[in-house]
Amino acid sequence: MASPSARLPTILESPPATSFTIVVPEGATAGTSLKHTTPDGKELDLAVPPGVPPGSSLILTQDPSTGAWSCVAEPPKPPAAPPAAAPASFTVVVPEDAVPGAPLKHTTPDGKELDLVVPAGVPPGSVLTLTQDPATGGWSCTAEPSSPSRPSPAAS
Repeated sequence: MASPSARLPTILESPPATSFTIVVPEGATAGTSLKHTTPDGKELDLAVPPGVPPGSSLILTQDPSTGAWSCVAEPPKPPAAPPAAAPASFTVVVPEDAVPGAPLKHTTPDGKELDLVVPAGVPPGSVLTLTQDPATGGWSCTAEPSSPSRPSPAAS
């Protein structure tokens, strides 16, 4: 146990380091001058380091005790992958006079002509749902037979 006259050591905390990031602009090459105002209002003049391409991040950090600045370069982040395209999809109602194996032409939403064949076992009034795979461009087809709750096209 410490004596009542013992003193605890004083801990001195250093102020936090000042840090900010500059992105190297398009067209900048090694040696290109970049000017930046620091958070405390001082003007910095920085040269793009050799081997640092446009889009790279320059992370500047000021040592709180000396005031000296250091710089670390990070390569540009790769571009984000484009969002996956939603598959194109549309429906075709099998005409009342169509029989399995009969040709059926249809224009896709983007204006292309598709030559379809009425699948075996698919009666008139059934709904064909065609879906295009965005990666391959190929089409797939699913058939829903007409149901008593769905009026046939001739009845409407």
